[in-house]
Amino acid sequence: MKQGTVLNKKELSGQKIVVVQNSFTEEWLKKNYPIRKTVPFKSTEEAILSAGRGEVRVLGDSCLSTSADIMRLGLSGEFECCREILYTKTVHAGF
Repeated sequence: MKQGTVLNKKELSGQKIVVVQNSFTEEWLKKNYPIRKTVPFKSTEEAILSAGRGEVRVLGDSCLSTSADIMRLGLSGEFECCREILYTKTVHAGF
């Protein structure tokens, strides 16, 4: 199932990137990499399954939260996180 890896920003050139619709990642990619095509999905699960089927090679999302979803879907070992940080974001907890 593994379709190859994209391990740094340079390898993103020309790739379609699966993102969750209206997410921070989608907006960030559109702003910072407008030449790349994003393919929006309604949920992280749908995006992961699309990438797992080989429809695209790149899933743009937070590595930690997406890794948990990948494990939950039984697809551990099918994906790799990019070795280069694409962006950082401050996260706040709410109660």
